[in-house]
Order: sequence, then structure tokens, then C-alpha cells
Amino acid sequence: MSEDNQNSEVNASTSNNDDISERARKLITEANNEAAKYRTQRNTIEAETAAKLKAQFDEQFKAVSDNMTAITAERDTASSDYNKLVAALHAGVPGDTAVEFAALLQGNSLDEFTAHAEKLKGMFGTAPKQKAVDRTAGFGGETAQNGEDAFAALFKANLTNK
Repeated sequence: MSEDNQNSEVNASTSNNDDISERARKLITEANNEAAKYRTQRNTIEAETAAKLKAQFDEQFKAVSDNMTAITAERDTASSDYNKLVAALHAGVPGDTAVEFAALLQGNSLDEFTAHAEKLKGMFGTAPKQKAVDRTAGFGGETAQNGEDAFAALFKANLTNK
């Protein structure tokens, strides 16, 4: 009888183990399903957040890049204008016309601007400098509007003195 008792205990134990293992499998499956659900949610949130951040970063990067391009272009233009003005002044162009003369210069470097300034100066020549004229000389500090008026005033003054 002790063998029957042992067999029935083994059968009961095996049956009991089957119930426990079945229940354990069911709990493990539920836990795995729940974990999978959370992983899916996490992956979805992660992808949405990454896309949102990437869009913001791309927008900011484009703005900074455009700003940098504009500043670089402005700097290059200012540098070119400066080099043109220096070349015009080195060529002996008077200061009052140097800016206009510099605008005509072509090239990419100071040497090219200088060479072109000399070429243009040779083509157009330099304007003769006007002598300084004191239009008040001989009139007691009074100025006439032009030479004709001054001559007429001088002529009238000499005619009436006699």
C-alpha cells in the first residue's frame, strides 16, 4: 500500500505541478503581452518625439545657416568695396570722386582692382585741377554771384566815380 500512496502522491504532485506551471505560463504570457504593449507605446512616443525634435532642429539650423550666408555675403561685399576704394585712392583719384570711380572697378582682389584702376585712369585721364579763385578780391569782401555780375559791378563803379 505504501506504493499506491506514493504513486497517488506523485500523480497528485504532478497534477499540482501541471496546474502551477500552467498558471505560471499564463501569468508570464500576460506579463510579456503587457511588456510588449509598453514597449510599443515607448517606441511610438520615442519616434514622435524624435520627429518633432528633428523638425525643430532642422528649422533652427536652416535659420542659422541662412543668417550666416547673409552675413558672409555682406562681409564679402564690404571687403570688396573697401578694396576698390583703396585701389581708387592709390591710383590718385580725388577723394570726392573716389567712391564713384571705385564702383566702376572690376576684379576679385586688391591687385586686380589696382590694375583696373590704373587702366581706367589711363583711359579717362585725370581732370585738370581748377585753380583757387577768390571772387571777393577787390570788392571789399562782397561776393558777386558770378564773374559777369562782378565785372558789371566793377564797371558801374568806375563809371560813376568820374
